[in-house]
Amino acid sequence: MANNNFTSITVGIKVRNLEEAVNWYKKFLNKTEGISPSEDIIEFEIIKGYWLQLIEDINVEGNNCVFRLGVEDIEEEHKRLISLGIEVEPINIIEGVVAYCNFKDIFGNDLTIYQSI
Repeated sequence: MANNNFTSITVGIKVRNLEEAVNWYKKFLNKTEGISPSEDIIEFEIIKGYWLQLIEDINVEGNNCVFRLGVEDIEEEHKRLISLGIEVEPINIIEGVVAYCNFKDIFGNDLTIYQSI
């Protein structure tokens, strides 16, 4: 396998209202602050080297991405999301592979949390 020089990953999600998105994603990601490289972008470092950008685009409709995050304990995270008022589907299990559940952000973008099993 060839090596590369990549040192980080950034995923961008377009949202209609940056302020509303920042408030929602702060709760979801359990973050207090992000950084703003420009007036229409806020970034959160999810884990070292892995960034999420919220990009304001008033013309975008929901469902413009699929964003999945791995967690250590799917059941605890599922409970936490429900406690935040997020409508989360039940946990699905593919035996010996993965447990996951799907939900949407406030703009209709598809999100998933998963745990390898």
